[in-house]
Amino acid sequence: MLSVSEAFNIVLETVVDFGTEHVEITQANGRILRESIIADRPFPPFDRVTMDGIAISFSDYERGKKVFNIEALQAAGMPAKTLRNGCIEVMTGAILPENTDTIIPYEDISRQENSFVIDKPIKKGQNIHLKGSDVVIDAIMLLPGIKITAAEIAVLATVGKTKALVSRLPKVALVATGDELVQIDQTPLPHQLRMSNVFAMHSLLLNLGVNASIHHLIDEKEVLQKSFTELFASNDMIICSGGVSAGKFDYIPEVLKGLGVETRFHKVKQRPGKPLLFGVSAQKVPFFGLPGNPVSGFMCMCRYVLPWIKKSMKMNLEKPTHAILNIDFKFDKPLTFFLPVKTETSNDGYLLADPAATNGSGDFATLTSANAFMELPEDKDEFKAGEVYSVWFYK
Repeated sequence: MLSVSEAFNIVLETVVDFGTEHVEITQANGRILRESIIADRPFPPFDRVTMDGIAISFSDYERGKKVFNIEALQAAGMPAKTLRNGCIEVMTGAILPENTDTIIPYEDISRQENSFVIDKPIKKGQNIHLKGSDVVIDAIMLLPGIKITAAEIAVLATVGKTKALVSRLPKVALVATGDELVQIDQTPLPHQLRMSNVFAMHSLLLNLGVNASIHHLIDEKEVLQKSFTELFASNDMIICSGGVSAGKFDYIPEVLKGLGVETRFHKVKQRPGKPLLFGVSAQKVPFFGLPGNPVSGFMCMCRYVLPWIKKSMKMNLEKPTHAILNIDFKFDKPLTFFLPVKTETSNDGYLLADPAATNGSGDFATLTSANAFMELPEDKDEFKAGEVYSVWFYK
């Protein structure tokens, strides 16, 4: 049986490239950038006024001049005016008038008919955002692999990009298996359950912008074989909930073998999620067989499936976050344990993790009171408060 790190490495060895597409920047939020964004001009593109007030030549002030006649008004969007020997009123965002080098805000001057008097000491060059002081022309402003947010949209618009080159979103099939499952709008009989797992997984995928199709398959070999044949042919990946354990009706490993899917591993030294299965079809379509227990499948999505998708979309993978275990915890099995935890930041800035009360891998309600899984290594069975471990956030 593989360790968590061994299984994870095998998963990442199979990443693919979903390709790219151009999208309007109004549709680019949340997508993964696949091109470098270059500054087409310096930023700011001109010496920019940062305060409402007057623009003067500091040399006049140095010679003792305190009263400046008003020559003109320079507002944002106007071409630069030229100063003769007085001052020009300027508005925030305006280009700096020619022959001026200092801006004095209104609160530091007083008006006398058609002139202004300087009331407070000033410094040369104050209140001017110099041309190119943020970004020089041809500088790389954005690199491929980042997730586009509102900040990146602003940069794209600033350099004149109406469209962005982004990773194509994968076509994903989410499959729920089991005769005990019914649709969520049905009233289940005493022996039945609504199929909630795939909807939780669907929500996790939406956080990456991926809108997966949802399917329900009953536990019959012929049905599974026919349906999976069609799904492998029409999707970039398949994520299946249930049917991969050791039960008499867990036919999926057998069905996958019959379809020519190479099983890279089946079972990982972890809890929850020990029955995890991962395989790849001859056409390089990955299959993630997640355990049917809700918390097990949910954890495996966070620890294995989502990183694979991010990597295949050429997204820069963030480094694992670490947190401090806030209370002692025991787990006496030689398995990596994924402990549901609720994290919060202490007053002195440390990330603390408190274990959430749980009734096991079938207790989906636990996930609502936690926000992450803390990964506790398999070579220990006692974990002390104050020790630091990696955490995998899901909200």
